[in-house]
Amino acid sequence: MQFRRRIKVAPGVHVNVSKGGLGLSIGGKGLHYTIGPKGPHMSFGIPGTGVYYRQKLDGGGLGGLLGEKEKKSTSRRRAADEEPAPRRKSTKRSRAADQDYEQETGQMVSPRQARLAAPTLVPEIPAAPALSGLRYPEEKLFREGAVLYVNQQYAEAFDAFSQVLNTSDQYVSDALLLTALTASYLGQYDTAMDSLVALVEQGHDPLPGEPGSLTAKYLPGVTVNVPVTQFSSIDAPLNIAMATLLLTELLQAQGRIGEAIQFQEDLFNANPNYPILQLGLADLYSTAQDYDMLYSLFVNYPQNLDNSTDLGLELMYYWGIALTIKGQFEAAEDVYKRALKNVTKRNPELVKVVEYGRADMYERWGKLKEAYKYFSALYSKDPRFYDIADRVAALQQNA
Repeated sequence: MQFRRRIKVAPGVHVNVSKGGLGLSIGGKGLHYTIGPKGPHMSFGIPGTGVYYRQKLDGGGLGGLLGEKEKKSTSRRRAADEEPAPRRKSTKRSRAADQDYEQETGQMVSPRQARLAAPTLVPEIPAAPALSGLRYPEEKLFREGAVLYVNQQYAEAFDAFSQVLNTSDQYVSDALLLTALTASYLGQYDTAMDSLVALVEQGHDPLPGEPGSLTAKYLPGVTVNVPVTQFSSIDAPLNIAMATLLLTELLQAQGRIGEAIQFQEDLFNANPNYPILQLGLADLYSTAQDYDMLYSLFVNYPQNLDNSTDLGLELMYYWGIALTIKGQFEAAEDVYKRALKNVTKRNPELVKVVEYGRADMYERWGKLKEAYKYFSALYSKDPRFYDIADRVAALQQNA
């Protein structure tokens, strides 16, 4: 039996009494700062989504989330007896950038960046209403920004949405999301992240995309294509879930993998029926070389392992990695066989990645003849694919 009591001592201030001791909680809906027996923590949630984020602070207060580099937790470190997953060719990042990241961290960066496709164009943006009290200037300014946004005039749109932020409290949520989006298009990723974090902390009704929001009124039906992996992306509507997904992408692009994982885990746990979110989480676990979590992800959610789509094929690739690293080679062999059956309609570049994973699996298994066979087949298809020439040469010498 657990004992816990929460005592209100002032607006937004509570004393928490439990068997573990006394704690102090400060904050309102969505954002809390807690000091307890286990040290200070900050937590916030996204209203209406079930997404919840919690971070232990090391004396850095709120600045730890907004500006400091993440501190790797023990649960995110690769076990000493595990090997890195098979490396693969990057098409979204320059190889020089990948090498810089590898030298700094000892890990291979996932070939994925927070680069957004142009927004879908809408036939016509509704006209601004007639002058209606003090809300009209901000609403008119937001509409002007919306017109600029769908016409891909991002610098001008950014200025318009920034002005809304400086003049309106009611529409701060809408303005923060569109400021973040336009900043992302302009390559101003720090500004975009600040706006997204502020949206999570300060967001209040109406949230973007909800009835009554300016986003729903002036940008109805507009979606943004957010990359999730090298091969997969999602067309997401302008709402709070899309903002969380974009924030995850920006965190990973900056190498803040642990924080990105926490946001992606919360987003996936709140929406476990979306395979694209599972794929994003698998990609992050692989990047962090957290193969225990990668393995558990597919043990708990195996229903999306199907090569009938590119997304399902990429999920099977990550499942093959998890089984290979765990030494379950026969199971991994079966996954790769099913993954590479009838893939003529799949993305050829993705198929090469899966073929590379299969050959790597055989080499780790000690079946060098099979490894050489499949590496050689891939070499004949694309002799410049990542390090394929070196892998073939090394196996040929050992044959």
